[in-house]
Amino acid sequence: MPSVAAGTLGNMHADGDLLVEPPRAAELRRSEATATWTLDDAQAATLELLSSGAYRPLRGFCPPAAESVAGHSTFTLPDGARWPEAPVLEVDTGATGPLRPGTLLALRDREGVLLAVLTVAATYPAGHPSSDNHVAAVGTVEALELPRHDDHTDLRLTPGLLRARPEIAAAARVAALWAPQPAARALREAARSAADAGDAHLIHVVTMTPGHDTDAAAHAPVRAARAAARPGETLLLLPLPPPDGTAAGLELRAALAANYGVSDLLVDAGELDTLSAVDKVRVRDAAAAVGVTITALTPLHWDDDAATFVQPPAGRPATLPPDEVERLLLAGAPLPSWYAEPQVAAELARAARPRSQAGFTVLFTGLSGSGKSTVARAFVARLLEEERRSVSLLDGDVVRTHLSKGLGFSRADRDLNVRRIGFVAAEITKAGGIAVCAPIAPYDATRRAVRDMVEQHGGFVLVHVSTPLEVCEQRDRKGLYAQARAGRIPEFTGVSDPYETPADADVVVDTSRTNVADAVSLVLDQLAALGLTDRR
Repeated sequence: MPSVAAGTLGNMHADGDLLVEPPRAAELRRSEATATWTLDDAQAATLELLSSGAYRPLRGFCPPAAESVAGHSTFTLPDGARWPEAPVLEVDTGATGPLRPGTLLALRDREGVLLAVLTVAATYPAGHPSSDNHVAAVGTVEALELPRHDDHTDLRLTPGLLRARPEIAAAARVAALWAPQPAARALREAARSAADAGDAHLIHVVTMTPGHDTDAAAHAPVRAARAAARPGETLLLLPLPPPDGTAAGLELRAALAANYGVSDLLVDAGELDTLSAVDKVRVRDAAAAVGVTITALTPLHWDDDAATFVQPPAGRPATLPPDEVERLLLAGAPLPSWYAEPQVAAELARAARPRSQAGFTVLFTGLSGSGKSTVARAFVARLLEEERRSVSLLDGDVVRTHLSKGLGFSRADRDLNVRRIGFVAAEITKAGGIAVCAPIAPYDATRRAVRDMVEQHGGFVLVHVSTPLEVCEQRDRKGLYAQARAGRIPEFTGVSDPYETPADADVVVDTSRTNVADAVSLVLDQLAALGLTDRR
């Protein structure tokens, strides 16, 4: 199995990053890579962590699932050490072309900026459900520049930049609090107490899930961390999802902490308590192997009467579960003072938006002539009567004259048309609006991809307009079925190309049995049941 680390560790810069020197960067920009891949948000974040040295000693992308520990893919280095969560780059060779050993694969961001070049060592099947073209590209990375961020730039520090800060360089010990709930006051105070006792400089680590930086709610924990920070403390923002509390996740935190110069990783004792005895030993041993001590914190409690922090009273939790915090915020109720300082609670409340006021998408899918556009238009009319949120109708036929003008009706073009609709719907949802879509959307994998895009930002409801094929053919207002039966329209859904019936539809409506008004009511009832509207 090719190694992305073997024989290359001595070539890293002093701070461990993969950024090449200017002459080599100029050479790579002048050369024509034999293939190009546009990174998605998660891939760009992984490349950033590799390029900056946060994933040292890894120098590139790894094979998928070489080992699996607690559900995480791991990678064994040549010296036998194990990296706790192997970075994998999945690409579509239908877009890149064939990838062979020695292929130079240009890695670009969504705007086309060349961030790095991957020298392909091997490829492995990625097991993608919708395409055999998807492979995991393995090889070493030469980075030209880090992905650009326009937000919180003072907190997005590389390991080299953080280590070079005078307060870090001068500290005998560096402690980092990296917990699933960065807003919990009780844990922050326990971290401060532990750092003071060990004469350590304290870093508060906050994370932002890749791709969520355009979502205002994703910035709330960062603003809350700024509001809670005290003079002399350091904030560090990493492009990662929140910690998941698994043993492998804790190992990854320890590995990244070591690369950032942290000597003591501070975690909630309750988080360690969820691990088995074997996992606890494994996590502590893995941390010790990279020079990090894991310290379990018992959260402190603010006593209003004594005006100080004390051990939590018996029977009262030191912190709140995330779902309870969300419930209080969405109800407009104050967070307890022992959970969050007033300025922190205010930042969290600013970003809270009740589900009934958030954006969502309704996707109607069905055969041509099933009645989906008719029901969708009537549904939009009802929404406009009852809703204060903006409503946008993305009808399949109308979209093809504008957004997807020039696309044909091959499987690839129809797939791309629906994905474009999904992208626009996700943007509308993210902005707090309502998107109503009515394409045929015949393929299950594409519908699921749209659901995934939208659910990053709000609600998604799939409505299957299940009118039988024979009824759709009888209606045939546009004469399309007759042309398809005569062979004049190739790859026509329901005739010469399959319609994959959704197994995950939230609402199923047959317009040969249900009138339009009742169909609209069924969808509205589902929205109310999901809390997406205030309708009773």
